[in-house]
Amino acid sequence: MTGAQAIYQSHSVVTAGPARLVGMLYEKAIELCDTAAEDLRAGVFDPSAIHEMLTRTQRIVLELELALDHDRGGDISVSLASLYEFCRARLVEANVAKDFRPLADVGQVLRDLREAWDVVECEVEGAA
Repeated sequence: MTGAQAIYQSHSVVTAGPARLVGMLYEKAIELCDTAAEDLRAGVFDPSAIHEMLTRTQRIVLELELALDHDRGGDISVSLASLYEFCRARLVEANVAKDFRPLADVGQVLRDLREAWDVVECEVEGAA
């Protein structure tokens, strides 16, 4: 990433609203998960790089889980917490075994959640 790209990305995060920040977290988690899966599948094996990508993805998923509002979220927050827990377990499994197969599940869950979040994000932006 160039210096200009880093500045732009930093500015994008600082100026983003809460709904956009959640979308950005999903996007980064998907990117990291997909890159790790592609590297493992292709046999591009740098254990420390794979470990770093997967632990960063785990931290993002944990952050999404910790941001849930269980008081107002009801059954949806409970369901999301279960999905995030599932993703974290599969990420750990993939990281320990250096196996790309659990990452297919994680990637699909994250893409589905990102797609659903797009609808929420549009509604929030439209109301603002």
